[in-house]
Amino acid sequence: MKKTAYFGTLVTLMALPLVGCGAAKSIINNNIPAVANLLKLDEQTLVAIMGEGRAVISGNKSVTVSFPNQSISQASSLASLAFYQSLSPQIIVTVPSGATMPADFPLSNLTLQLTIREGAGSPTQVVNLSATVAGPVTFTRTSPTSNVYAATEPVVFTNNATGTSLQQVLAIVTGGADPNAVDAKLSVDSDDTKLPSGSTLTFSLYNGSAKPKL
Repeated sequence: MKKTAYFGTLVTLMALPLVGCGAAKSIINNNIPAVANLLKLDEQTLVAIMGEGRAVISGNKSVTVSFPNQSISQASSLASLAFYQSLSPQIIVTVPSGATMPADFPLSNLTLQLTIREGAGSPTQVVNLSATVAGPVTFTRTSPTSNVYAATEPVVFTNNATGTSLQQVLAIVTGGADPNAVDAKLSVDSDDTKLPSGSTLTFSLYNGSAKPKL
């Protein structure tokens, strides 16, 4: 029961007129380097306590980190800047005293919200981005005595900045006050017939990158 809770080689460039505009843009985008861990969220830990007294039990937790200004390839020509962030494939689970550790459990509506801010104090630029993996994603206990659970599939969030949000993000990342800050909030829903209310889930973020696209 569901509950709430650059450009490439000369050969590559010479070939561009021979293909369609979309294919040419794809080739160019593939050669624009991503910026690894631009927001400095890799290895950050989020501990979510699953809420009680709801049809769907939800957990959410946020973390704030700072990151420096950086240059972005082709910044003046970009159509979007995609922030990719993965969840570690393994999480740590603690259940309330007296409760049984489940063999597995699903999580759905996994959402990563990013608030990117310029500098400290009263920032002049603030951008909010959000990405959701609908799921459900099943987490399975790695052994009968372990509190470590492994995801059956990767969880990768893609927060896209386009239009006005893109221009604001570029203004924050490439100039202005330094360092900048980002708030990352993770929320998840689960089926409380498997995961008891009050359970604690410890997630880690890794493999973050920012990919410029024309």
